Amino acid sequence: KVDFAHPLFEGMFKKKRAKGIESPDFYKYFVFNAKGKGLPVVSLEYGSAFLSEFEIGKGRLLVFNTPFALQWSDFSLKGFFAPLITRCVFYLSSNGGKNRAL
Repeated sequence: KVDFAHPLFEGMFKKKRAKGIESPDFYKYFVFNAKGKGLPVVSLEYGSAFLSEFEIGKGRLLVFNTPFALQWSDFSLKGFFAPLITRCVFYLSSNGGKNRAL
């Protein structure tokens, strides 16, 4: 499940193609639940958050539940990996989404 309304994905996908995103295969991952303290941005089928956003003090933190190593998943081989990581860097370094309710 992807929160396409999150600023990370704003303008990244055409509406018709968003449903056709090629999901990565996960071989290992940490079962992670934000437990109301964070915003799940991308969740796995089993309910674990794959990408979550937390507000800490005046800043934000994005947490992935798996390293980008090929032993854990093929996420880093997918076409949307580089654009997503670039957007994460810009998002975290900007004021965008600062007032977003978690």
